[in-house]
Amino acid sequence: MKVLITFILCLFVGQRYSQDSTILKYEKQSDTLVFKLKEKKITDDEKKELKKIAFIIQNYGQNLGDSKGEYKSSLKYINKAIELFTNLRDTLSQANNKKFKGYLLGMLGEYPEAKAETQAAIKLYTLKNVFSGVAVSQFDLCRVYDHEQKIDSAIYYCNLSLNFWKSANNTWRIFNVETMLIHLLTKSKKYDSANFTLKECEKIIENKEIEPRDLSDFYLVLIQLYTVTNQKNLEKLYQKKLNEIEPKAGEYISYYQAS
Repeated sequence: MKVLITFILCLFVGQRYSQDSTILKYEKQSDTLVFKLKEKKITDDEKKELKKIAFIIQNYGQNLGDSKGEYKSSLKYINKAIELFTNLRDTLSQANNKKFKGYLLGMLGEYPEAKAETQAAIKLYTLKNVFSGVAVSQFDLCRVYDHEQKIDSAIYYCNLSLNFWKSANNTWRIFNVETMLIHLLTKSKKYDSANFTLKECEKIIENKEIEPRDLSDFYLVLIQLYTVTNQKNLEKLYQKKLNEIEPKAGEYISYYQAS
């Protein structure tokens, strides 16, 4: 058994080293292309390649933060992506990465910087009239305030985001923002409101847009609610549901586990 565990660990470390090495090569290539861009000696094909690399680095960084909870490592790659998209004058991609950077900084406890980055993202989205981006950023601000234990502010931004998605009739977003709202209402001991919101979630839980990870998060916050309200039977029921859905949800660290 020890030999098997050692083998698996070595395999994981080897895969991670290979991924990091590949990204490092892309970073070096991007530095060369950015230099050519600044010198106005870049070809159209090279510019396309630079943008492709920027997305690769962005996606790698987001995966580290979202799925693995490696916030410091993720921040390094997101900063690089912001640098590249800034040089490419891609405003929306800058906004997307600044928004995510705000989330990472919040998880790292750098709250003033987190809010500043997220507000910067909101300004860029507003500049481009991308109000869905504003709503996603409001949700990320909600998470920053939640992590800072400023729950009233978190609820405020959560509701701002929720109102937009309701007006857009986006079922998937509504479900996920309401899941966050249940989490926040539970923390603020507003149990009646939390129960009302979970009933709203239950109305759309069978929607095909709701994925296993969404359900996993939903069950986690219900377990939190039923634990603090001492409803042991419901707590056990949703723990069972969580155990059943986790294999379908795949390997990831839920925000509600990390927060």
